[in-house]
Amino acid sequence: MDKVFLERPSVNEVLRDKIRKYKKEHSRLSSNQIARRLGLPPSTFHRLEMGDVKNPGLDICVTVLNGLCSKKETAEFVREYFPEVHESLYGHFQDVTKLEAHDKDIEKYFQEQLTYKMMLKASSAAGLVENEVLQDYGREGHKTFMKLAADGVFTNKNGRFFLSDSDLRMSGYSANKVNELIYKELAEEFSLTQRNKKCSRSLWVESLNLEKVLPELRELTEEYDYKMKKIMMNPDNFGTDLVAYSSLLKKL
Repeated sequence: MDKVFLERPSVNEVLRDKIRKYKKEHSRLSSNQIARRLGLPPSTFHRLEMGDVKNPGLDICVTVLNGLCSKKETAEFVREYFPEVHESLYGHFQDVTKLEAHDKDIEKYFQEQLTYKMMLKASSAAGLVENEVLQDYGREGHKTFMKLAADGVFTNKNGRFFLSDSDLRMSGYSANKVNELIYKELAEEFSLTQRNKKCSRSLWVESLNLEKVLPELRELTEEYDYKMKKIMMNPDNFGTDLVAYSSLLKKL
């Protein structure tokens, strides 16, 4: 009996179907809006949507899939259609796991009130200045800073200190902890009836028909998030000030 082999869809067919599925689930969004959020020219997005790009490269594939699908789906796609790249990445992450214990010792400093901003600054392109540590975090903070520098966690580059392991990334737990610490600081510094010159903010509470307005509110917050990311990630805007932003929408 002859074997029957089912042909897998081509790369451009996968992207086409993912785009069409996303548009069906987000019918309020136009093709141009989705293209802008993905950082693609509208003409390129249209050709992908029509399946006219016969051999899209890995960079375009990952851009589209990361924007429209889950991380798991993107990883499975790379494994199936770009196995050499997947194998290379898999080997890299295996090497990284050997450093997990060391990373966890460092990562705890992202989770503590005294040191989390110090670690964030050392992770940034601007780095950390020793004089600022003493001024902003006091003697106890400076003592911790000196310990981290002595242990090789920080590297001195022209008077500024950076994380020695530039590939170190926070775990999900640490990222959530940093969010909690930032929101806690904001809550302590600003009340609903006061305005601080160092922070622009707005909080509006109203009774609404949430089912009716939720699609529009989501679209607005997604648009805001997209524009803020463009500002935050533009190299021309990089400087020495550490800035945090957030878009919140919550049913009380």
